[in-house]
Amino acid sequence: MTGKLNTHDGRDLNIISPGDMNTKLSLLAKLTSSNHKV
Repeated sequence: MTGKLNTHDGRDLNIISPGDMNTKLSLLAKLTSSNHKV
């Protein structure tokens, strides 16, 4: 499975495998939660 996921800030994450995707999504969730401090 190969594809691209566009994040809200315009960066591209290359998705190689479902497991890798889950890792990147969890990392992205941590990054976005820390970035959305008001």
